Amino acid sequence: MILAFLVISMGISVLWLDIPIHITIVFSAAFAVLVLMIQGCKWDDISEAIVYGGKLAPPILVLYVIGLLMGSWIASGTVPIIIYWGLKLINSTIFLATSCVV
Repeated sequence: MILAFLVISMGISVLWLDIPIHITIVFSAAFAVLVLMIQGCKWDDISEAIVYGGKLAPPILVLYVIGLLMGSWIASGTVPIIIYWGLKLINSTIFLATSCVV
């Protein structure tokens, strides 16, 4: 049931709703936790399994978190405003020197 929810929600979000895949995966993880809690699993067991899964693939987890962070920054307008003000404040003649300093 959890895998079917993941596949169906990913298909709907990508094909029809045009939602980033990260959001769908987070909702699928929340759905999995909800289903496990309804079946009677204790939160300690669930959190232990999450930590164990995180230990198996830390680079994937880091890339996932970075993707979530960048997606939220782009959606909230942080990245566009940094680009806008960066281009306003940094003169093109000193761009190379400024980028080396940064």
